[in-house]
Amino acid sequence: MVDKVRLFHAVDIHGSEIVWRKWLSIPKVHKANILLLCGDLTGKLIIPIIEESP
Repeated sequence: MVDKVRLFHAVDIHGSEIVWRKWLSIPKVHKANILLLCGDLTGKLIIPIIEESP
């Protein structure tokens, strides 16, 4: 017999700390045992860190 799997899928959080904190509570609140976080995970602005030679 196969146990039931509860999957929670979310996309495009765009670096939102509020959404990230809610995401961390999903297994407990929704009894999900698999979480998928896909899509745009970073904020609207990405600042690259580049080391330049002198």
